[in-house]
Amino acid sequence: MSVIIQNISKKYSRKGTQDYVVRINDLEICRLKHDAENGLAVLLFNAGCEVEKAEIKRLGGLAKYIKKLENMSKTTKKGNKK
Repeated sequence: MSVIIQNISKKYSRKGTQDYVVRINDLEICRLKHDAENGLAVLLFNAGCEVEKAEIKRLGGLAKYIKKLENMSKTTKKGNKK
């Protein structure tokens, strides 16, 4: 497994705001902006925070879907099994 934090800015610079994408292998997890002057440690910390936000959002959507399935009538559930 590869964890990749890639600068995707149109123009790379060591100053100003840069755009990044966080991936696990080829799966995009999130995107973030980072002020280059703040350094690598801040980029890594902020990337971790954005990954957590993305995971919370994903799990929230999954919980809503599960709740929707639980609220279906039994006949509807049987119909979905076909």
